[in-house]
Amino acid sequence: MDIMAKIQNYFELCKEANWNIVEIYQKAPVETTTILGVIVILIIIIAMINSSAKKSNRMNLLNRLDEANNFEEINKLLKEVIEVSKEAHNEFFTRLNDMKESIVQKQLDLLVDLTPANLIQKKNELIKVLKEAGNINNNEISEFFNQKANELEEKLNEYIANLDISNDLEMVEYIEKIEEGCNLFEPLREKFNSTFNNSPALVSFEIIDYLLNNEKEGFDKIVVYNYFTTIIDEQNYKTLFNRYFKDDLDINLALIANNFSLNNKFFLKEYLDELITNSWREDELLEKINSSKNVAKIIGHDESRKVIERVDSLRSEDENKKMLQDALNLAKEAKEIALEAKKIVIKEENDTLDIEQNEEEKIETDDKEKNGDKK
Repeated sequence: MDIMAKIQNYFELCKEANWNIVEIYQKAPVETTTILGVIVILIIIIAMINSSAKKSNRMNLLNRLDEANNFEEINKLLKEVIEVSKEAHNEFFTRLNDMKESIVQKQLDLLVDLTPANLIQKKNELIKVLKEAGNINNNEISEFFNQKANELEEKLNEYIANLDISNDLEMVEYIEKIEEGCNLFEPLREKFNSTFNNSPALVSFEIIDYLLNNEKEGFDKIVVYNYFTTIIDEQNYKTLFNRYFKDDLDINLALIANNFSLNNKFFLKEYLDELITNSWREDELLEKINSSKNVAKIIGHDESRKVIERVDSLRSEDENKKMLQDALNLAKEAKEIALEAKKIVIKEENDTLDIEQNEEEKIETDDKEKNGDKK
């Protein structure tokens, strides 16, 4: 009997036994054992093929990583390597261990010509990927990537600390986008604040104009006002003064608040005297001007006291006006109440007259009726 006939007979037997393996084995033990053996061999072969395919794919992934020359592509492939390493074998880890230094160096080489903003962004992305690679299940490889991540993070923070952003609008815009909670938030905000607080640096007009015209949380005009007030280089202060001392009161007062303004008292006294004169009827504006730093020193303390007295006088006038208006309103209400009371009294009097008149008419009617009965 040929093999196909045997197989056909065996399947007929399986159907008759309703695929009950015990009954099938009892009726055809040799054939059942042979077929089970074949199945086991096939499973082993499939598993070996699958394992070999996965192994081949993992090794191919390392080849692609080794050949990649694009920063984003290398990061993407390295993340894939981290994922597949969970099921990797010794050959995979040996190859990855040989590649680890070249992977990091190649990424750093690709960042050489970037602007500071792009460099910081890309290095931070690389640090995050290297920290993920620090979880690879191989001590030598994981220690290397962790060490590199820490070294790069330390160098990046040092780079940010030494960075001059006073002429880099792109960097300022990048700092704006960093959200609280990001690992770069604190060092970048510290750099920004140090640039605009007690700094000798002359921040570019481009950046100052940008901040004055694009208010955002943490990056509004107050940052610029503080910069004008605290800049500690006199020549740079003069440059800012000549550029920005114009019609904006807040900017002008911020520049006056800088102690270098005291070297220009004559001009500033004329400006403030005119400003105060033009604001003589506005108590809040007068108070704002007079309470600003260095104003009293420039206009003189006697003039400053006059402004204070003027503010008090205006507020007293306002209070008197308010009291007078309250009294007029009260008098008006009293008049309205009196008129209403008068209306009520008149109505009551009219009602009384009507009642009396009705009673008289009733009496006359009764008298007429009585006289008519007598007749």
